[in-house]
Amino acid sequence: MEEKEEGVDKTDVSSPFARRTKSFVEMCGRHPFATGLFALIGVFGLLFSFFQFAVDQQQNADDSKVASTTQAKVGVAVEKVNQVDSKVDALADAVVDEDPSIVPVAADIGKIEWAYDNISFPAANIDKYGEGAGIAGILATEKGAFGNVSFVSFTMRSTLNQEFVRVAPYIVADVADVKPIPDSIATLYEGGRGDGGVLYYFKLHLLPERGLQVAPLVGEGSDEPRTDLQYFKLAPREPEEVMLDIRYVPGYIYYLRLGLQYRSTAGDKIVWISPYFHAGLVDVPHPVRTSGAEYQSALHPDMEFSDSSATRKLAKQYSSFVARQPLFNLAKLSDGER
Repeated sequence: MEEKEEGVDKTDVSSPFARRTKSFVEMCGRHPFATGLFALIGVFGLLFSFFQFAVDQQQNADDSKVASTTQAKVGVAVEKVNQVDSKVDALADAVVDEDPSIVPVAADIGKIEWAYDNISFPAANIDKYGEGAGIAGILATEKGAFGNVSFVSFTMRSTLNQEFVRVAPYIVADVADVKPIPDSIATLYEGGRGDGGVLYYFKLHLLPERGLQVAPLVGEGSDEPRTDLQYFKLAPREPEEVMLDIRYVPGYIYYLRLGLQYRSTAGDKIVWISPYFHAGLVDVPHPVRTSGAEYQSALHPDMEFSDSSATRKLAKQYSSFVARQPLFNLAKLSDGER
């Protein structure tokens, strides 16, 4: 049976729709103009497809070129960002002449002064320094006397009128000479110590070696170097209170001076804030006189706080710590300063 659909019978050529379609196709086939027109339309369609293909290819090439150019520009931008980051990281290790904390002239920092509270001297001269003998007098007259310095409280003050001085977070100890303490020695110990208004605490553990050693900035009551400060600044004429705790490998007389490393346009310099002085700690029983007493054979009272192995360990730790610092370390000192 023939399939029929409601409305138009598609299998019946006698239907009006089929007859019109058939007549139109037959007419086009018989008419030369229509046949030629359809042929031209086919040719134009073919040419247009070729043109469209070429346009698509050019568009793809342009897109690829743009993508490559964009990627190259992004790469250059990333490289420049990395270069900027590297330069920013390097700023901490650079000397920038425009930095107001880098002084164009040699820093002038007031010399420190302190009073010895106990000293040692040749035991042969005990009779010269009986009751009432003052430490200052003994130091002034006794060639072989040396201080048993443990704590030095002093004020640092820049004498510059305008420039800030950027100072390393450690004190430099220049040990010019070390020699064993003689066998026959005596000590006058008064032990009057105190500190008030101290802002900065430094700790110096001295090895019996010549050369530069360091006393880093530490926390109050701590042996650990502070890592929160890479430098501090001395403002013009403004005082800064300092406490320096000095520990020795006992049994030696040290001949040393103290200084501050600072930065100038000429490089890192040291301003020496003390003259050379003798210091040390007697490590064997010897005649000791405390206030209001006679000389008696005893260990120096400060030996109670002395630990030779800890001092050696901390001295090396401090040296290594300062050597790793990016802004200030002894390797940055100008020629002739080391």
